[in-house]
Amino acid sequence: TVVAGKSATFTIGATESGPGKNPVALTAKAPAGVTVGIQPASIAPGTTAAVTLTVGTTAAAGTQNVTISGADASGTQTLTYALTVTQPATLTLAAAASAISVTQGATVTGVVSLAGNATYSGAVSLSVTGLPSGVTAGWSVNPVTLSGGTGSSKLTLTAAGTAAPGTTNITVTASGGGLTASKQVALQVQQAPGIRLGAVPGSVAVQSLGTATVTVTATPVGGATLQTIGAGGAEKQFTGHRPGVGGSFPPVGSSGASGIGDSISLASGLPKGFTATWSAPGMTSA
Repeated sequence: TVVAGKSATFTIGATESGPGKNPVALTAKAPAGVTVGIQPASIAPGTTAAVTLTVGTTAAAGTQNVTISGADASGTQTLTYALTVTQPATLTLAAAASAISVTQGATVTGVVSLAGNATYSGAVSLSVTGLPSGVTAGWSVNPVTLSGGTGSSKLTLTAAGTAAPGTTNITVTASGGGLTASKQVALQVQQAPGIRLGAVPGSVAVQSLGTATVTVTATPVGGATLQTIGAGGAEKQFTGHRPGVGGSFPPVGSSGASGIGDSISLASGLPKGFTATWSAPGMTSA
């Protein structure tokens, strides 16, 4: 049995029943795609020759005969060998998508499919390389044992809340039976929905009975939105919507919270004797 693209070597010998020591000339016939080399091509009785069968990649799979003949002055004799050609083992890997995205603080799952031909044997080990900082990978099954020539495993990618937004090419690799297969996937880490607040200037000095103005900017990030639903004053309200998540941000000041989150308080923690009012410019829909 020889795998297509490979070769096999064995020896043959000749014996003489009579007193003569006639040289024996060796020849061979083989199916298409198979070549036979004999060294030496002529041997004396009592010696051997090496026969090398080389099976090309185009040779048909299956069993066919190879014949080797030895001829001397007294006649010809032929030996027949059954040659079985098998195709080389193959291993392929396919990802459910060539590009995936995950939001900061969330996970995403994709299926990796494996296939091996009838010649392949053994388990398949899976790995991921090129992950950006803050992103980890896990497999539902690893290694994978192919059943009927196929198998699969779920790849789960988890992005920490601190993972940097951006797109990175990661490589999924399958290895086993001396073979490897890989697939490149574009991984996009998306900014988590939220609100980024800014204030200019960052500090002010206010005299008794005086006023100071601070410009506050609320910037949606990660696909969040802000909308003015009030008309000025300390109770000015905003709502926001997170893509793919129902509901809206509570009115400003409803929970006393501040910063990034589900509620925004634009005037909290004022010292005794201070009041805050809000002007309309710059506070419309963003």
